[in-house]
Amino acid sequence: PEQGHRTGRPGLLLAHHLGPDLEILDEQRVDPCLDVAQHARRDGGRGVEVEPEPKEYIEEFIRFRKITKNITPNTEREYRRYLSSFIDELGGEEEIGKGRERKVALGWLEKPLEGGLHEVKTISNGTFNRKRAYLRAFFRWLKEEHEIIAEDPLKGIPKRKEEHRRITFGKDS
Repeated sequence: PEQGHRTGRPGLLLAHHLGPDLEILDEQRVDPCLDVAQHARRDGGRGVEVEPEPKEYIEEFIRFRKITKNITPNTEREYRRYLSSFIDELGGEEEIGKGRERKVALGWLEKPLEGGLHEVKTISNGTFNRKRAYLRAFFRWLKEEHEIIAEDPLKGIPKRKEEHRRITFGKDS
């Protein structure tokens, strides 16, 4: 049998696996938002959450943003594309919280994404700022919802000034 009680962490329960004398055999974090079928698929039917599969944090984050920010399908695709690229650069979701996020992010922010229509060697300030904004939102969510990181790894990294094109209408000068 299993029992759960609040851990004090938002959205998480602590599941106890109890032996025949009701002694605690082990404990695992459980996400109460997942249904029993999802738990069964993830842990062989024991009914508790195991460590996240690759990209699970990204999908959970996107679901969270859909609810809290009402993001568009295009923004959803962009989040998935940018955050997947970062997680791959980091070495997988299991590397989150090990203290390498800032170092990896600094290199990743400057790097063009692979798989675009055109091969580019540098990125625009607008792309840098978009990557920075998506990553900061993801880090803030990891900190507030999962307490995986203690502080924003991008703290102190400023936005870049974007060049704005001036479009004029009327007579040519």
